[in-house]
Amino acid sequence: MEEDLYRDADAVYRDAVDKGTDPKNIIIWGQSLGGAIAVNLAQNKDIYATIIESSFQSMDEMAKSQYGFLPTEWILRFHFRSIEKMQNILSPVLVIHSRNDEMISFFNGQRLFGKVKGQRLFLETRGSHNGGFQESYDSYLSTMRTFLKVTK
Repeated sequence: MEEDLYRDADAVYRDAVDKGTDPKNIIIWGQSLGGAIAVNLAQNKDIYATIIESSFQSMDEMAKSQYGFLPTEWILRFHFRSIEKMQNILSPVLVIHSRNDEMISFFNGQRLFGKVKGQRLFLETRGSHNGGFQESYDSYLSTMRTFLKVTK
């Protein structure tokens, strides 16, 4: 499943480029599990920007935090190790995460942000895992406008 998702995302990217989209006009944006897919796709690409929202450093870390009493390293079939890939992103990166995220701890967003080697920006939002956008609407839009202008 993990590799299938990566291949699907890459197929969409390649199709857009094959149809004439300049990669420098592409923003790769992923939220939650989609963040792991976006991180994988954005590696070593000369794109406009990468946005990672409410995502995790790895499925291994998520499993340990939720089920530390189980031997999760033996149980998991999929790992989504974004933390190991963040340094390979060449584009500017915006990481968005809520301190109140009840599904994926804020620490994950901070760790991902800390691994970015190039231009980066962190937006701390308020609200739940799926509600941060709505509860932080004004700062969300303001930061997005600033990030996308600065990136250009």
